[in-house]
This record gives sequence, structure tokens and C-alpha cells, in this order.
Amino acid sequence: MTPYSRTQVVLLLVLLVSFLELPPTHEYQVLEFYAGVGRIAAMSKYVGYRSCALDVEYGRERFDKQGKRSPMDINSDSGLVLAIHLLLHSEFEAAVAVLAVVCSSMVPVNRGSTDRSFMTPLGNEYFLAVRKSNKLTSRSVLCMLLLVALGGTYLMENPVNSLVALHPRYVWFCARLQELGIPTYKIAFWMRKYKAMSYKRTWIWSISSQICSLDLGSLTASERQGCTATTTRYRDKNGKLKFKGNSNLKRSQQYTYKFASKIVQLVPKIRKDTKTKPIPIQVQQDSFQNLFANMNFSDECRAWDAGISLVKMETGMDPLRASDAAIAEELAKLQDMLQHVAMIGAPEEPPRNDYQDVSADVGNDSMESLDHELCHDDPYDYGFFHQADEVGATADDCADMWQTLQAALNEVAELRATPPKPKESFIRRCRRKIEFINEQDLYAEGEFLSEQDLIEQEYKETRINAIKAECAKRKGWIRRDRYEKHVKLYWVETKLGGKNLQLSCIHRHANQHLKLS
Repeated sequence: MTPYSRTQVVLLLVLLVSFLELPPTHEYQVLEFYAGVGRIAAMSKYVGYRSCALDVEYGRERFDKQGKRSPMDINSDSGLVLAIHLLLHSEFEAAVAVLAVVCSSMVPVNRGSTDRSFMTPLGNEYFLAVRKSNKLTSRSVLCMLLLVALGGTYLMENPVNSLVALHPRYVWFCARLQELGIPTYKIAFWMRKYKAMSYKRTWIWSISSQICSLDLGSLTASERQGCTATTTRYRDKNGKLKFKGNSNLKRSQQYTYKFASKIVQLVPKIRKDTKTKPIPIQVQQDSFQNLFANMNFSDECRAWDAGISLVKMETGMDPLRASDAAIAEELAKLQDMLQHVAMIGAPEEPPRNDYQDVSADVGNDSMESLDHELCHDDPYDYGFFHQADEVGATADDCADMWQTLQAALNEVAELRATPPKPKESFIRRCRRKIEFINEQDLYAEGEFLSEQDLIEQEYKETRINAIKAECAKRKGWIRRDRYEKHVKLYWVETKLGGKNLQLSCIHRHANQHLKLS
């Protein structure tokens, strides 16, 4: 198959999806792929943008029970069609998409099992997980390609040392954009600056230079304290020091409120940044085709698109057995292809009021008040979200704040059925104080007494009222006299005893945040 015919396949797929009459019909302004709890999409919707979140975990339990594949899995046919459909229904020349491409197979912690390296970014495709990751990254780049062709802007996020940017499809994508005069920017920053639970040095790639404001500088001494470790170091049977991810690793992938707020503040600036808009409206069709033209569909590209063979370099050499000269030549070629990717540091005049300069495009809502309500110092303070669009997510981290998750859903349904509430009640905060008392071998002695008996035993009136109130709360603590049915008897504890009586009181304060769309 010729390269041009492969280009036709991509264009034909986009064309066929555009013919589908699927909801929604409105144009999205902010899209969040691999969204997790969907904080960016949810916060964008709060300030007035039409947003949507997409993640393979949404509805996974339901589809697993049905034995079906999630329709939001971009590696599936339906997932790719859904992603293209959302992009085609994004606002022309103004959409912003955030893609946190799955990095589990790309980061150093898994390089021992994936065989990925700077020279072999595709890894060992004999492993299914590696093939899936390569395919997912390739399809994500095709989605970025479509978004840029429509005049939109993408932001791709991954941890530092991730090899996602060395994927051949993304390298080709950056080179193709460079030919069209569109630079690619990269910024490195500490996620800890945005109240993350760990340091998490992070990269973001984009065609907009506005991402430079994400860098808030170096970590201070106070910020370096209190971080949660996401890996566990250990020694194997040979005494070699190794490390592996622990239970905190997955949780650290969730964006904090402060970071989501910062991204939302960048949206109006990115939307108004005309430097990254390569497609004039009058020549939109020609430019759209030119962007897809000359796609490099070599044998290697087929491998990392379909994920069916072991990685090979573009020259056809085996990187595991290559000579030093061949490696040097390949490195030089790779450097030439990536030389246009700009590494942005702090701007010449870094913004001092990052959270105050908000464009009117956001709406009348004050971002300062949004930061005050949504950005918390507690890195473990994750909220419960319910999104009214076609997709939604529930954060399992908050389920322990209710007795059951179903109770939380019932509460959401009840609140959504009530008339609209004022804006200040959008975030509802509850502080709970829960006491746990542990007692061993505790026993209580008592008897049933009437009110007249209590008076005769010289109980004070306040004490009698307290006994009656407590008995009214508990089933079986009030009964009728066997002989005088009109007389009520109240259970009165006369003696409390036990062996090894140990009392402990635990106070837990929990902030409960409920977001209603």
C-alpha cells in the first residue's frame, strides 16, 4: 500500500465519523483525555466552558460485568471513533485538549520489564502491555494531529524521564508541524508546587508557549518536607538495590485542584494565542489535507501502529546489536529531528499575579474565589464529582465519607432534583467529628423504673428528663408495667463495670466537597 493511500485511510476514517449522527451536537471548548477524576473538565465547566472528560475507567465495572470492552478505550475501535467524534465536535480554532497519555509503560520504574530506553523507545513488543502502550500513544498522536488540523491546541502531560516523546509517531508529528512553521514547546515543573502529595517532576508538551507560566520555580525547603513516597526500595536475593511502585503511585496521578485551576486559567490565553493557529478559514480544507500528507508509513511505523513485531530503528538495524558508529549516526539523526522542540524556562518577565489575571473569556465568575474554595493544603483532600455530560466519574477516594457509595449517589440525585441554588453554595463543606470508643469486657447493670420511682429515689428533674430522652432514642428501653399498663418504665443503668476497661477516643476531621454540575 502506498503512503498516500494510507493517508487516505486516515482521512476516510475522519470523514466517516463526521457522517455519524451522534450526540452531542454542541461544540466542546475543553477536552480532557485520560481524565481520571476529571478535575480539569469539571472545573472548566464550572467557569463556563463546554467541557468533556474521557477515561477508560468510566463505567469499567459495568462493562466488565457485561463481558464487553469499554467504549472509552482509545485502543478499541469504538474508543478511537468516540475520540475523533469529540474532536470533530470541538470549537473550530479554539478548542484545548489535555492528554495525560498513560505513562506506566514509559517511565523508568518499568523499563526492566519493557526494555525501553533512549535508543529503543518502543521497547520489546513481544510483551502485550508494551504493544498496547505503543498503540495507545500512536492513536493519541493522531488525535493531536486532528486537533491541530482543526486549529486547536493540545497539552500532553507525562512525568519527567518518560519516553513518550521519543515515540516515532510523535517525533514525526513534531517534525511535520515544524515544516508548517508550528513550533513545539516543552516545559518542566514540579507538581509539588501545586500541592501534590509528592515531588513529581513533570513535563508538558504543547504548540502554545503559554505553558511557560506553569513553571513556578524550584522547591523550597518547606515544600520538600512532608512528601509521600510513591516507590518502595528493596534488595533482591542477590543484594541488588531495586525499587517498585507502591499504593501511593496511582493516587499521585490525580491532578490537584490548584493545578487544574492553573490549567483552566491558561485556557483563555491559549484560545487567544493566534501564533499557534496555522489554518486560515478560507483555506482550511487544503491545509487539513496537507497536514496529513506525506505521512511516513514505513514497516517500522506499521509495527508501532498495529503493535505486532519487535522494534526496529528507521535504518533497519537491530539496536541491541548495533555498532557504536551506527548508534552515533542514529543519535545525530534523532537530535536533528528534535532540535526544533524548544525547552522553555521561566519567561523574561514571569507573571507575578498568576491567579488574578483572568480573561473575560472565562466569564463573570471570580477565579480567586474558585481557588479559595477548591485549592486546599491537604494533599489527600480529594472530592466527589458527578458530571452531567455524556460521561462522568466518581472518585472512590471519597467513598469512605459516606456509609456507602450508593448513599452518596442518592444524595447527589436528591440535591440535583432541588431548585437551583445560589452560586456560593456550589461547594458545600462539612466538618465531621467521629468518636470511636473501644471497651473490653464491659457490662452494665440496671433496672426498669417508673417516673414516680425516680422521684422517690431523689433523682433530680434534669436527670429524669435526660433518662427519658435517652430511652426514647433506643428501642426496648421503654416498656409498660406488667400490672399497671398505663405506667411507663424506663431503663436506668445503676452500675457500669468491666475487666481491663480501656477507653480510646479518636477524632477525625474530614472535609467533604460535593460538586454539582
